Amino acid sequence: MPSTNKTTNLNLNNWVSTDKPKMADFNNDNSIIDQVVGTHVNDSDKHLSETDRTLLEDYVTTGSFTGTGSPNGNIALSFKPKAVFIYMKNKPLVEYDATNGYMLCNSAVVTNSGASVGISLSGKIVTVSQSQSDATDGVFLNLYKNNTQYNYIALR
Repeated sequence: MPSTNKTTNLNLNNWVSTDKPKMADFNNDNSIIDQVVGTHVNDSDKHLSETDRTLLEDYVTTGSFTGTGSPNGNIALSFKPKAVFIYMKNKPLVEYDATNGYMLCNSAVVTNSGASVGISLSGKIVTVSQSQSDATDGVFLNLYKNNTQYNYIALR
């Protein structure tokens, strides 16, 4: 015989001393609990997967590197980023070189959908470029200058 009373939220049996519980009553309560808890635990809107947790907990990585002056330099990351921002330390992001009449590009950004000049992304590898002598279209790429420090911010 089911209980005289029921719990408020799940309508489970809440016996009083005169009730005579049966195995079917317990099994029914267990089925209700299993269904409610199982639905809750498997709800990916309420619970994150391990991949989602990693993205949220370690969503950004920062680092630095020193340019060598070669035309291209690679930065190997431990993950495939969605976006990377690189900039020269202690310099503006872009500056005008009045002597030569061109812009010095001291920073760059790349995402999965596009990039500024002088940077590209292939999997876990970010490639930056350094102009060797002349500016192209009025821009001198200054992203891997010899003995120059750069910082990067990479987003998962």
